[in-house]
Amino acid sequence: MKVAYSTDNGSSWAEIQTLNSSNYISKTTCEPYHLIIPSDELSSLNPVILRWEVDKNVNHDELMMYVIDDVMVNQDVLSTHDVMK
Repeated sequence: MKVAYSTDNGSSWAEIQTLNSSNYISKTTCEPYHLIIPSDELSSLNPVILRWEVDKNVNHDELMMYVIDDVMVNQDVLSTHDVMK
């Protein structure tokens, strides 16, 4: 599964992360998973679109089940101290 974002209404996509059999950790319970889009990639003038892309043609040994629920997008606000750095 690939997670990507677009700042140009879907004309181009930047991949945040790929999850596959080499980096997947099996869990029996759901838990939050955090991804970060670098702030220098974003503009306050453009909306951000997220997408999850699952390859339906993966090998049987890479077959994994994904559950995407309660998606939350947050923006951290910089303090004056952070801007001065």
